[in-house]
Amino acid sequence: MRAGRLSDGARLPAYADLADSYGVAVGTVKRAVLELRREGIVTVVVGRGTFIAEK
Repeated sequence: MRAGRLSDGARLPAYADLADSYGVAVGTVKRAVLELRREGIVTVVVGRGTFIAEK
């Protein structure tokens, strides 16, 4: 995100896919997304996914 690979409004991959990509547990991804949400970096839309917040 900060590296500019994902633009505002981009949808993040599924938690399981992120966990596989980074070799971590799904719970770790969930905690990281929660922190990103608290910081206003991502938004979570139930039933649609997690997105990079619009600036």
